[in-house]
Amino acid sequence: MAPMAALLRDDIAYWRPGRTGLQCQRLPYPAAAGLTSTTYDDNFSCSIRDIISLASGKGDLVGYATLDAYAIGECRELVHNNRASIEPLPNWHELRFHGGSGAEESVEGFSWRPWGYHLNNQGGAHHFATACLIAGFLDPELRIKAPLTRHELNTEVAQVILSAFDIW
Repeated sequence: MAPMAALLRDDIAYWRPGRTGLQCQRLPYPAAAGLTSTTYDDNFSCSIRDIISLASGKGDLVGYATLDAYAIGECRELVHNNRASIEPLPNWHELRFHGGSGAEESVEGFSWRPWGYHLNNQGGAHHFATACLIAGFLDPELRIKAPLTRHELNTEVAQVILSAFDIW
């Protein structure tokens, strides 16, 4: 059986028995260098409903399957049945959609998950999730603007690696 391994850039991190248990070792593996590529778009815009996950929140994000479920479960006091109630939510001081180099929210997209984006927020999860929920009913095309980092997987390189290692 091939060694258990995990990828990190152009090398392989793998576990091997040592004196005190398993120890992480590294092995140069040039074929892994082309596994992923990253592109950036500083002028990215999408529907607020295209954001399907958040980086952080004061509530228990893990306990909810969707942002809508999180908004209903944790943010009921912010939910109002009118379009005007959406506007202040993405402008909440912990959310940074108003620009400012290095201080703004950013979005990530992944080729292996093409159906939505991840918001790398620093806070404001309640307000953002509530804005998404209300927009779903009253303004589904409400747009946000944030820099996008897009990660692409080279499937040919992945196949080469998969055939050489057990990856976990």
